[in-house]
Amino acid sequence: MYDPLDTVNLAASIACELFRQEERPLTKVEINAISDSGGIYAIFYRGAVKPYRLYKHLNRSAGILPIYVGKAAESATVNGLQDFRSGPGSNSVKKRLQIHRRKIDSFLTGAIPIQTSDFSFRFLGLPDAHVSMAEAGLITFLSPIWNGAGFGSNAPGGGRPGKLPPNWLGLAHGPGAPGLSRSQKDDIRSKISEQARKVLRKQNDPRLEGARSAILIAARA
Repeated sequence: MYDPLDTVNLAASIACELFRQEERPLTKVEINAISDSGGIYAIFYRGAVKPYRLYKHLNRSAGILPIYVGKAAESATVNGLQDFRSGPGSNSVKKRLQIHRRKIDSFLTGAIPIQTSDFSFRFLGLPDAHVSMAEAGLITFLSPIWNGAGFGSNAPGGGRPGKLPPNWLGLAHGPGAPGLSRSQKDDIRSKISEQARKVLRKQNDPRLEGARSAILIAARA
């Protein structure tokens, strides 16, 4: 029985709508042109820098594989929870993307340089009540490689020798970072390849598989 109000189905419908939005280059002009509201967004990589080349291949015809997804709720938070009594606050998708762009700008001088011009984004304005659910759904459905990799952190950490640290992104791309060992670089390549292919692999959970298939169709439309 199909339940349109099931959490997975709601998150999938929002994700499909996000992928129907215009894909824009991650430039200051394009970011400043979007509405100053809360919502969800996806960042895509289309460059050829190793080990992300698989992303370029899969995104050649449509932006189906975001490298990062995020959210911005307009109302303020109190102890990490939304306070809907507070009204609109200072947070927005526009401001989140501006922060991300500045961070990616700094990756040009890292151990593995990446150019901001190889990135694009899609965004969808949403009421605060739907923002967290939509972001969680996108992460579940599409496994973006930079989510949970320290993209929102300010300082890189070391982790255990020979193991991929939780904030490996700063070590691999951050300016002035010590860089990664050969073993850690191999781990990153394996992780990226696995997660890039995961989005195209059938899910064991029929609900997730249906959601994933619907998102891919929406992205290619």
